[in-house]
Amino acid sequence: MSLWTQLFGESQREAWGRLAAELGTSFEPPGLLKGSAVRARLGGYDLVLDNYTVSTGNSTQTYTRLRARFINPRRFQFCVHRASMFTGIAKALGKQDLEIGVPDFDRDFVIQGNDETRVRALLADPALRAMIAAQPRIKVQVVDNEGLFGTSYGESVDILEFIEAGIIKDVQRLQGLFSLFAVLLRALNADKVSFLEVPPAELPAVFLAAIDAVAESLGGDAERVQDSVEARLPNPLGLAGGARCVVQIPRLPALASHFNFEAALPPGPEAFRAEKRGAIALGALKTGDEHIDDKLALRGTGFNRPAILRPLRAMADAQPTVVVEGEQLLVSAHELAADRAPALLGAALDLWQELTRMRAGEGER
Repeated sequence: MSLWTQLFGESQREAWGRLAAELGTSFEPPGLLKGSAVRARLGGYDLVLDNYTVSTGNSTQTYTRLRARFINPRRFQFCVHRASMFTGIAKALGKQDLEIGVPDFDRDFVIQGNDETRVRALLADPALRAMIAAQPRIKVQVVDNEGLFGTSYGESVDILEFIEAGIIKDVQRLQGLFSLFAVLLRALNADKVSFLEVPPAELPAVFLAAIDAVAESLGGDAERVQDSVEARLPNPLGLAGGARCVVQIPRLPALASHFNFEAALPPGPEAFRAEKRGAIALGALKTGDEHIDDKLALRGTGFNRPAILRPLRAMADAQPTVVVEGEQLLVSAHELAADRAPALLGAALDLWQELTRMRAGEGER
């Protein structure tokens, strides 16, 4: 150890470089418009440790922060920070402070959140509480943006964030923060309600599996082709060619997808078009189904039958463009919420089967 290090301690470059090596990544030195950073992937999540500086005009303050994006469709928000001498005053003024039934933790920390049941379930893990308590100073929270002039992360993507004034060079403490984030992120998605509520690194495989499961129901299969999932399906009655569906793999932060389904049909008289209903829907025909008529504008002939209205109703919320013309069925949607893609594929397959049966004389006319 050098005399300088003995007298003044490690520099940030040395400390963060050592941290990066232990995490199996590399230290990023500061640049013209950015501070120092360490990036690591833990449990499928991308964690970023960095610095940023805020100027108040007469002085500047540098902060250390650790952040990770995660998929948060329920918009769960929470914050945990150490109690202070002002906590009692804040509570008296109406500031939220939940109690989880663990006396020492309830005494030492202020707990806030928009779903009390989920906050208590999250902090029921004694190992997680111990990791929080091991931090001498801690404020960890879920935020949906970086402030008025910050980056927006999309409707279903939020940020798990830790921020502290100053430059933290305690490597053991920083390791504890990375470990805390890994455990918190896993816990946040432990009771997921959406199949997309997984670590971002797992999104492509999970999305492929969801599309493949729908394709298999009709004897088809799906595979990943670059940034998309492509499904191929045989005709249900063998009377025409098959179908092909290409769905873009969703990416953070938008979690949106492009959907395009093309299927061959036997010859028949049905010819109609359905598309997202706008403020003005000139020439649109009523189906008698309020849900369809509220979401879709339909024009043409041959759609107003129960067997056709059923799949149209199932896909109405996604508001795709549906075209039945000649011997082809097209269903497409741009900027489709990715968690709706499997259901839209299922509805498109249902519509394809019913049209095929009708045109073959086997379905309900």
